[in-house]
Amino acid sequence: MEPDSNPEGPSDELRYPSRAARLVASASPAAPVFEMVDSVGTPPSWLPSIFMSFNIRQSCWRPYKEASKSLIGLRAGFDENVEMSRWPIAEDAELRILSHGDSGEVFEAIERNRGRLGEYLPWVHLTHGVADVEGFIAGSAAQHSSGMGFHAGIFLSGRLVGCAGIHPIDRLHRNVSIGYWIDAGVEGRGLVTKAAGELVRICFADYGLHRVEIRCAVGNERSRAIALRLGFREEGILRGAQLVNGRWLDLRVFGRLADD
Repeated sequence: MEPDSNPEGPSDELRYPSRAARLVASASPAAPVFEMVDSVGTPPSWLPSIFMSFNIRQSCWRPYKEASKSLIGLRAGFDENVEMSRWPIAEDAELRILSHGDSGEVFEAIERNRGRLGEYLPWVHLTHGVADVEGFIAGSAAQHSSGMGFHAGIFLSGRLVGCAGIHPIDRLHRNVSIGYWIDAGVEGRGLVTKAAGELVRICFADYGLHRVEIRCAVGNERSRAIALRLGFREEGILRGAQLVNGRWLDLRVFGRLADD
């Protein structure tokens, strides 16, 4: 997330935001979420977070303003494709966008798997109760309604056994990252691979994106295997890129393009 600053600038700069989606860090249990701030003005609220809190020179804003015109249709088209907000991934399993009523089940699944999830995922140590999950789901709903991605539960025979989500989309460059986790009790059944594969399909087919990323900590071999199984290419390692419970972890970066 870009640092939250708003430095003073010369008079020819465009003070942003005027009509904005302010990116705020969610306490749990995944990526940042969007808080909508309604007022009159431009640029569009769903542009990348680099525009959320800085003054931007008019000369820098113009090309992005032109690019945004071609992206509005993507958002509208996706809204029509997700009216049901659920996608089957196996005979007895589905992805379903998280709602307020799922908060308790999500927290219970996190509690059951706190030790193993907390080894690699930073949000686990920030998730202390159902209220934290409720806040995350509320933010995820705002993200989804803004056409910026969503977070879904992985349901097996009607029971929540994990989550998978599309992190906030970079609309300008048409790229995004996805994440996922699963209950140890159903690990090894291919549910995460199927859920992540469905997210990738949605990113390319419904959102019209060009690039999807998966990032996982070095040592998280199950997550690495999922990325490779889905046709992602391992592109490199980001050193010390994630702080998890006081430890700096290196992250593997996997990428897949729409035309791969």
